[in-house]
Parts: sequence; structure tokens; C-alpha cells
Amino acid sequence: GFNNPVLAGLVEAVTNNAGQINFDGFYILSIGTGQKQKGVIADDKTSDNPEIKLRYEQNRGKPFVIDAGSFNLFKDIKKLSKSILSDPPDSATFIAYSFLNPGLENKDSRIIRINPFITPDCKEGIYGYPTIYQDDRNNFVKLMNLDFDAVKEEELVLINTMCDRFIVNDKNEDCLQNQLIRGDINTEYLGYPTYRQAKKRWKQLI
Repeated sequence: GFNNPVLAGLVEAVTNNAGQINFDGFYILSIGTGQKQKGVIADDKTSDNPEIKLRYEQNRGKPFVIDAGSFNLFKDIKKLSKSILSDPPDSATFIAYSFLNPGLENKDSRIIRINPFITPDCKEGIYGYPTIYQDDRNNFVKLMNLDFDAVKEEELVLINTMCDRFIVNDKNEDCLQNQLIRGDINTEYLGYPTYRQAKKRWKQLI
């Protein structure tokens, strides 16, 4: 019933052991196959704030943003038809996290999410290519538009390259971002922004 089964697994564990649950003994590693997220600027077009309207003009038309031209009836129907297969995993992870870590602090985290996060960089409201894809921009756009039923050889090459740029253990090397459980890397957040940091925390737990 969930694209990300972590919440269903936790609920089943709780209901099958009613009255005998000790959440301190729960350690969950949640592994995803990649999460794509474009920058959303559609509402900026009608803003009364001139700075926001300027930002819209600076971002619109980029292949990794959703602007006012990204919506129409045909596109919306197509998205709706995929909604069951493409339900976002974020809510399931956060609800499970809040059960195990009600204080919502990373230092107490006992649920680790490892999932490549394919999204543009955003600096002061301006979206751009991630550092790791600066020299491979066309393939970043292809990766952003890759469908869930990828089977062609060139699609698998894109996925393999993504994994190589995500599974990086050297802290001095650029890497593709890991999906956070809540928030973003420019603010307070839950989760770990890189594969290396998430892996380190998991090894501490086990």
C-alpha cells in the first residue's frame, strides 16, 4: 500500500507485538531507488513582491523547474494516472521517524534514510545544476526526466552514473545529495545530506 514500505513495516511490528513494544530496540534502514524533485516557482509569477517576480524571470524555462507553463489539463491527467505508483515516500519516512524519535533530533535518530536525491541546487532562490553534474548537464536533465520503468541501455547508464556520484565515501569529493527526512540542507533538517554521513550513523547503531 506504500511506495515506501517503512511505515507499513513499523505498524506491523507494533500490532504484532501489542503490549511488548520497546521502541529503543528498533533500528530501521530505509533504502530508496532515487527521488526526483524540481524547483517549484509557479506561484512566483503572480507575486506582488518585485524580488520574487524577478526570481521567477531568472528561473523560468529551466529544465529542472516547474513554472506557470508546466501546468495544463493533459499534463495533470497524466500525473494523476501515475499517482498510485508514484506516491511520495517522504510522509511514510517522517511518520515512522516521529514514532522512534519523538524529540525530532538527529543525535537520537534510529531510522536512517539512504536515497539519491535528484534535484537542482538552489542558492538565494536561483536554481542551477548540482556541482556534481556541472560538466554533465545534459545527462542531469535526462535523469530528472527519467520515468520509473527505465529499461533501455542508455537509461541504465544514467542510473549507474547516478549511483557512482551518490555512493561517495570521501568527504572531500563532491557527491549527489542524499534525501533528507524533513527540511532542506539550507535550514534545520532531519536526516543526513550525504550517503557517507547516513552510512556512518547506521554503523554507529549496529
